[in-house]
Order: sequence, then C-alpha cells, then structure tokens
Amino acid sequence: MVRDYGDVVEFGEKWWTWWSMICPEWWECDDMGRIVVDGEGEGECNDFEQPGQRGLLSMLVCLRWWFLNTYSDAEQEGSLLVLKDVVAVMEDIAYVKGYIPIPASSRLS
Repeated sequence: MVRDYGDVVEFGEKWWTWWSMICPEWWECDDMGRIVVDGEGEGECNDFEQPGQRGLLSMLVCLRWWFLNTYSDAEQEGSLLVLKDVVAVMEDIAYVKGYIPIPASSRLS
C-alpha cells in the first residue's frame, strides 16, 4: 500500500526542512537554514546509520514518493537535488566501512 503524503510541493518543502534539521551541524546551510547540496563542511555521517525516521531507508522511501508524484520538471529537479545529497551520505558511509574508495562527493574529513 502506498501512502499519500498530500500536496507534492508542500511535501517537498517539508522534506527540505526535515532534511536540514537532521543533518549534522557542520553541513553548510543557506540563510534560511536549508542544507546546501554539495556545500562546505567536513565530518562524519554515521548519525544516519540507524533505523527509524532519521535512517536512510526512511529518506529513500520519502524521496521515491516525492519523485513519482511530481508532474513538472521543477518539482522533479528538487527531489533529484536532495537525492544527490542522500547518495553522498550513503557513499560516505560505504567508504568508512571499507566498501568503496573515497567518493568524489565526499564530505568526510
């Protein structure tokens, strides 16, 4: 069963707020407190390696819904931009665990 999260544009804004709140403090944010994708900052991403709302699986499920329910290029662009940041986190975790060489998108110190 697929959950209906409501209005796609509103969902996207709420997702950005949520993502910005759960990301490490050392990640670069803009003047509105929103995470800057590919922004400055170095540190560890191990806070994401957990179950529940702060876990990566929850993020991917929400991003999938967001992307599949967008109908304009601008809406899809927003969901893909966030996906890029989530993938960077996943790559950093895989690197720390020794599964892959250091990724180009890494924020690791």
